[in-house]
Amino acid sequence: MRFLRNLSVASKLAVSAAVAMILLGTLVFLDVQEGRRAAEAQAGERGAVGAQQAAAAVVRDAMEATTAWRGVLVAQSPEAIALGAAGTHMEAALRAAGDGPAGSALASAKAELQTLTGAFNAGIETRVETVSRRDRGFFPAFPLFVQALEAASANLQFTLTGEAREEVRDILDTYVASVNETRLGIQRYLSTDDPQAATRVRRAVAQGRVHARRLVSASEGPLQSDMRRLADTGEAIGTEAEAMLALASRVLEIRTGTIQTARERLLAASAQANRSLAAAAEARAAEATTAMSGMIRFVWMVGPWWRRSCCCPPGSPRTPSAHRCAAWRKPCAPSRRGRLQSRWATATARMRSAASPRRWRSFALR
Repeated sequence: MRFLRNLSVASKLAVSAAVAMILLGTLVFLDVQEGRRAAEAQAGERGAVGAQQAAAAVVRDAMEATTAWRGVLVAQSPEAIALGAAGTHMEAALRAAGDGPAGSALASAKAELQTLTGAFNAGIETRVETVSRRDRGFFPAFPLFVQALEAASANLQFTLTGEAREEVRDILDTYVASVNETRLGIQRYLSTDDPQAATRVRRAVAQGRVHARRLVSASEGPLQSDMRRLADTGEAIGTEAEAMLALASRVLEIRTGTIQTARERLLAASAQANRSLAAAAEARAAEATTAMSGMIRFVWMVGPWWRRSCCCPPGSPRTPSAHRCAAWRKPCAPSRRGRLQSRWATATARMRSAASPRRWRSFALR
């Protein structure tokens, strides 16, 4: 930098102007580059925030579907559970998140959402079949059983006598109790999903079949046909009860084994994706801030170095002294050439002051 300090004033001005133009061009270039980086960072931040909102919408849709599923179970009526909006929000979240930890977490959440949708559809189909068998096969069998029971009870008084009649009556009462236990137990199980109710239903159906065979074998003559008709209607009730029990058990398995597991995994994957997206948004915001401050740091670092290099002479200490640089007010010691120029300027000023016409005029007046 000795060459720059030993130049004339005009050369220094020219060099300073050239360096200023170079710095200005560099500043513009950096401004464009950092502006592009800042725009990309802001776009990434907005995308991460949009993906967070879409993931939250997916969770809301999944919880609404779960509420609708509970309504289907409580009302015991077929209803449709739509998760199309959740799928749309999931696709939007995947597009906004892109690749990375958030994208992989959302991909896992999408798989769990598909599993949850399939479980809802299978559960609704099974529930519809259960309700159909209840309304079309189970409930209509009750009047037929009551009619057969009335006919068998009426003929029992006229067909059998003595101990045979009492024995058949006891078997009939036991059989009717088992059928009634089947009727009440299956409805209790459909309402509460109590495993003990399912056990009682199975036991009552088995006991009813045994007592039906005993009832038919103990009857004689015309009473046997009535007892066979009663056994057939009771068998129909037991068959429908077992079918409904199997369907209800399948619905319970879908609800506890598939829907709850898929929902918990979906919530966990969504929470992980939300954390990753929040971290990505913070990183993008910090990147945008860093990009905007890069230009200021460059000028702040280069400017003082240029002032020290161009204004202070070589070998001068960077400490305050009596002499100060006129251009930048930077403390530096004067060189020998500077001292000679200062003395010459002082002597010239004194000579001009001594030769001033105003001074000669004042001397003549004296």
